[in-house]
Amino acid sequence: MISVFKLNVLLNIMKVHQIALTVNDIGKSVSFYSKLGFKQKAYVKRDDGREKAILNSSGFELELFSSDNPYPSPIPQDLEQDMKTIGIKHISLMVDDVETTYMRLRKEVEFIGKPEESSTGGKYVFFKDPDGIVLEFYQE
Repeated sequence: MISVFKLNVLLNIMKVHQIALTVNDIGKSVSFYSKLGFKQKAYVKRDDGREKAILNSSGFELELFSSDNPYPSPIPQDLEQDMKTIGIKHISLMVDDVETTYMRLRKEVEFIGKPEESSTGGKYVFFKDPDGIVLEFYQE
């Protein structure tokens, strides 16, 4: 078992480097995430048809994978009910102003509801990427 001291030391030196997602159409996903402020850093297409793109925003990397005939993942229809399912729930992206971001992207992004106050004092709004992966804009 790790001690609280060792855990604190680890937490002070670690940060999230990247999140990797498998997507259906890499071009469509690169375009979508570019609208959110990500810049394409790399792209590789392999002989077997698999593709990979690495996007970056403020030092955070999003790695996208695509291949022929990907297996669909179950996408939650009810976010409250999904909280009972083990696994990653969403990716949260920090923004300066949730309302402004919502208004700017509401015609291009499938939002799940409208901006709300969080129990921690911030604001948030959930939305989906082209494959239905749940994301969140969060403002402190």
